[in-house]
Amino acid sequence: MPFKADCEAFHRAIDRHYGNALLGYAWALEYGRDTRFHKHYLVLLDPRRFKDDLAEVAYLRLKWEAIAKHGWMYSSNESTDDHAHRAFGLIRLSDPEVVSGLRFIVSYFTLAALFVKLSHRDKPRTFYPGKFPKGPAPTVGRPRQTPRGAHLRVPVDEAVCRYQNFI
Repeated sequence: MPFKADCEAFHRAIDRHYGNALLGYAWALEYGRDTRFHKHYLVLLDPRRFKDDLAEVAYLRLKWEAIAKHGWMYSSNESTDDHAHRAFGLIRLSDPEVVSGLRFIVSYFTLAALFVKLSHRDKPRTFYPGKFPKGPAPTVGRPRQTPRGAHLRVPVDEAVCRYQNFI
């Protein structure tokens, strides 16, 4: 199936191009009456290295067209006002609207799998969580440089007062 080989080449290109700046990606295979088989992608990049999401979408579009030699790509990033669930562009995971949007995207990605499996005899893989880091996200910034035992230091007057109150 050339579509599958094209998608694998596209995934390798994403991994190679973004390297450690690629925080993760996921895709879902879907079948539409007009669009036939197609994939939806969610790509998460390190915002410290990639500020312009539209430029990255343009890169991904050119890469897909170079690999597949046919087809097209639609980006939600280019038509932000058309979507009720906003989770694209530069986002903050502390924003409840973004979290709601990401939950909607995940539910949409996994729901499509039911219909593809029913309509295709080969039962292709319909959802893939891609490359996501294992475990909790790393903390941002430098680690604190606190002197050893700093959390135990109290003024002498306070220590004497506490000691006397304890006895």
